[in-house]
Amino acid sequence: MNKRIEIALLLLPLTAFVPFANATDVVNGWSPPGSIVKIYSVWSYTYFKLSSTANGCGHAEFWSLATQDSAASKAKLSILIAAYTAGKTVSLRCENGVVSDFEVTD
Repeated sequence: MNKRIEIALLLLPLTAFVPFANATDVVNGWSPPGSIVKIYSVWSYTYFKLSSTANGCGHAEFWSLATQDSAASKAKLSILIAAYTAGKTVSLRCENGVVSDFEVTD
């Protein structure tokens, strides 16, 4: 049998486990620890660019945090802005294209 066909047949079952998502978008995972290097806000989202990764969450390069008129949303935004101004290290968790959780250290 042709070597290329053999390799393709061996790898074909593995493709079932590959997520069908934008290659630059982290889906349901944590960012590597890093600092926030840029923040911008558009419409009902605030976007954070991290020093630790070129990938994003809900955006090619930025991690998007949905901003809503709730105490929890305002608290998350305030904590991340404080981490940015203090130069703290953060890890952000992406869930379905938005930041759902985060950790601020040092």
